[in-house]
Amino acid sequence: MGRYLVFDVGCIECGESSAVVGIYATKDEAKAECAAAEERQSADWCGQHDFLVIDLHAPTLSRYAPKAA
Repeated sequence: MGRYLVFDVGCIECGESSAVVGIYATKDEAKAECAAAEERQSADWCGQHDFLVIDLHAPTLSRYAPKAA
């Protein structure tokens, strides 16, 4: 299973949707796909997009972690 998620944050101003680009085993693979997606977006798509690399194994922020019973 991959560890790094590449996520496309769509444009809130024009309504372009957000989407998962892919899940990758290494951070270098994810960064390469992020750069390629940014290049494709600037050539082909409308709106302003932001591409993020997210570590799926990163600890959950304490304010979002489930409360202990």
